[in-house]
Amino acid sequence: MMRGRLRIYLLLSLCLLLGGAVAGHAASTTETRAFAAATKSFQDKLYPLAEKTFSEFLGKFPESTLKTEALLYVGISRLYQTNYDSAIDLFRTGLKEEPRLGALADQFFFWLAESLFQKGNLPGAAAAYAEVARRFPLSSRRLEASYNEALCYSRLGQWPRVTDLLLKPEGSFQIAARPQPQNEFSFRGWLLLAEALYRQNRQADAEQSLKALPVEVPAEIGWRRQLLLARIHLAAGKSEAALLVVTNIVAAPGNAGQRPLQAETAFLEGEIFEKLERSADAVQAYERNLNEINPPEIRRRALGRIVDLTLQQGKTQDAVKRLQTFIEQNPKDPAVDSARLAYAELLLRQYFENVPAAPALVGSTNLIDQALTNLSRVEAEFPASALLGKVALNQGWCFWAKGDMAAAETLFGVALQRLPFSEDQATALFKTADTQFRAGRHEQAITNYNLLLQNYGSLPRVKEELFESALYQILRASLALGNQAVARDAMARILASYPTSTFAERSVLMLGQELTRRGDPGEARTLFGQFLQRFTNSALLPDIELAVARSYAQEQQWSNAITKYDAWVTNFASHPLRPEAEFARALTYGQAGRETNALALFTNFVARFATNHLAPRAQNWVATFYFNHDDFANAEKNYQLLYQTLNPGIEMSCQARLNAGRAAFELQQLRDARNYFSDVINESNAPPAIAAQAWYALGDTIFQQFIANTNQPQETFGEAIRAFAKVTQDYPTNMLAMLAWGRIGDCNMFWAELKSDRAALPAAAQAYRNAIRLADLEPAAQHQARVGLARVMEKTGDSAAALENYAKVLYEESDKADPFWLKEAALGAARVCEGLEQWEQAINIYRRLSTLLPATQSAMEKRIASARQHLDRPRSDQR
Repeated sequence: MMRGRLRIYLLLSLCLLLGGAVAGHAASTTETRAFAAATKSFQDKLYPLAEKTFSEFLGKFPESTLKTEALLYVGISRLYQTNYDSAIDLFRTGLKEEPRLGALADQFFFWLAESLFQKGNLPGAAAAYAEVARRFPLSSRRLEASYNEALCYSRLGQWPRVTDLLLKPEGSFQIAARPQPQNEFSFRGWLLLAEALYRQNRQADAEQSLKALPVEVPAEIGWRRQLLLARIHLAAGKSEAALLVVTNIVAAPGNAGQRPLQAETAFLEGEIFEKLERSADAVQAYERNLNEINPPEIRRRALGRIVDLTLQQGKTQDAVKRLQTFIEQNPKDPAVDSARLAYAELLLRQYFENVPAAPALVGSTNLIDQALTNLSRVEAEFPASALLGKVALNQGWCFWAKGDMAAAETLFGVALQRLPFSEDQATALFKTADTQFRAGRHEQAITNYNLLLQNYGSLPRVKEELFESALYQILRASLALGNQAVARDAMARILASYPTSTFAERSVLMLGQELTRRGDPGEARTLFGQFLQRFTNSALLPDIELAVARSYAQEQQWSNAITKYDAWVTNFASHPLRPEAEFARALTYGQAGRETNALALFTNFVARFATNHLAPRAQNWVATFYFNHDDFANAEKNYQLLYQTLNPGIEMSCQARLNAGRAAFELQQLRDARNYFSDVINESNAPPAIAAQAWYALGDTIFQQFIANTNQPQETFGEAIRAFAKVTQDYPTNMLAMLAWGRIGDCNMFWAELKSDRAALPAAAQAYRNAIRLADLEPAAQHQARVGLARVMEKTGDSAAALENYAKVLYEESDKADPFWLKEAALGAARVCEGLEQWEQAINIYRRLSTLLPATQSAMEKRIASARQHLDRPRSDQR
């Protein structure tokens, strides 16, 4: 997190310096100079010197008005020297006298959080960042702190917590980000929110979150956004969509110099190609990571994938044998240059056609390397050969295949200069443009594609084989630039010159999809409508019709979307996209509020497409439907089917077991519920958030079992407490930890009342106190714990403490208290007052409650009347 903050820190330094100057008119010249000198050493990143000179300043001028600023600089200097413990101690010591920090209190909290983060204390860092975001709404650090708090929880794998922090409209992040949409931390927050949703398998929500990012963002953010979008598509089974995104990443301008991101992009592209069973393309992607600039592990991993994919290839053809034999037997023959060139071209052709060479002929060396070796031999041994133009062209193809676009562009350029006007020269120009496209230099690519169209129309084969592709590439490049006018022109030229080609249809589809992605589904539908009128028998008709349905769904025009989906499954019943369409159709019915229809469709989906990757999501929808409609028997059965038969993956499987247990709990089948929760707990790879829920649910289940048979020994009852304690111990930063402490308090309180065992009351009180300390962000749970603590205090006879805790809910936080606990707090406070014969106070509390909760007015009037009788009765000391 310390990356890229120098500008911010220098501004902070200058602000502090100016602030000190204003505050210190009375400061001596010596003092001012000493502070300024220390500040300059900090600005120049001389952190050991800065720490020393600021420390000396504090020693010489202990009463200086600049003392707080100097102390802050000392702490930050220690942080930059990785002296985390000493930095943490300094910031914490300063915060013990927070009122003296004045306007810099937020900075002390912030830098404490930074120090804790760098040390690796993520829970502590999150808590400190939360202090900045919550307590200092006007702090310049609020947005950064709220993002960093969520970042801490992401590093802890607590993705639901990350979502909660970043998504709530009333949360610190949203409040701070709204007026600063172009702030780096606004960008990063939306990106992190999308990742959190993706990690929770909420792919549609994740994609929607990415759309909250502006189109224009810093290069790194944009790159990461596209990587995440590709992963979202891939996780959703949309491999082609994922590939399109990654292709655009590779081609995007400015995507250079970021080696880790380049490596990640290459691996992701390779993974997508493997999903698509395009082994040769996967190899090409992985080869980009063989660059020596990459760390050994990256190269090793890439090489491993390449080797695995290469082993899946077949044998070479007889032509390879003849060429290799000729070269080996006639190394000095004047014609060997043409043989080597032909051999290299054949190797290249085999590579691009995914036809491997037999190991006996080319050994274990990569086909591309074999081709390059032979091409280099032509250059070295025949420097005056007339074939050098074609050699450069094929070398360009080799580096294209290796993913080295810079080298490929250079060699295609050399070929362009060496070759005469010919088909090969046109190919060199076309591939020059292609490398520029892949490098993200889209304007240059468009220029060269247009040169091809302008200058090579007299070559029939070039016009036939390259012109359409060039127009299509112009369309793609212009879409990457956001230039819809050029894209439309390219599409129109394709439609006019190649009306029956695949590119014609795909150009319309691509432009329409881009319009939909850019938030203009209405215009996209207009384009799709033109497509449907023109290409009535297109092989892409199902894709277009499905895209139309999706565009309606994107606009939440549920009725139109349903009509389109219904028509699609009728008209294209045997199409490979049928499962995807059926799933989207069922989902749309559910979103439209027609849940009964959605239930039938999802149920049929699972029956018909049980092996499809969407089947687990469909089954989960069915089970959740029953659960939400209190049909817990069917919910349990369907959650069982999900994890037993559909192989949904570890996270969904654990969640399904957990939900099956919750259904069994609602049915009071407590033994079954306990087994479900135990299965989740015993799964070593269970996500931490789900494991925490399972422990908590297990505690509740055991508690209910005990209530059903209170004659069981205390040891059995203790199992419930131990289950809740497991949540507090292993998942202390999970919000369930707070609730678990409250339940531990409830358990001990129950035991104390059931067995008249006062020895359990201190444990109950401590548990409630622990819950209160964790409950800052969850008022209802905090109030429940306070009421529980107050009841314990009543039991122990500490009326003052009981009344204090009831009053905190009733008086200090009544505006945000849950009505139930507000009422319990009021009645408890009144009960304490009545026990102390403070009848007037009790009456006032009843009146307050009837005002806060008008529904209680009638009941409170009766209590007031009863209390008034005691108030009006003469006391014994007045007789």
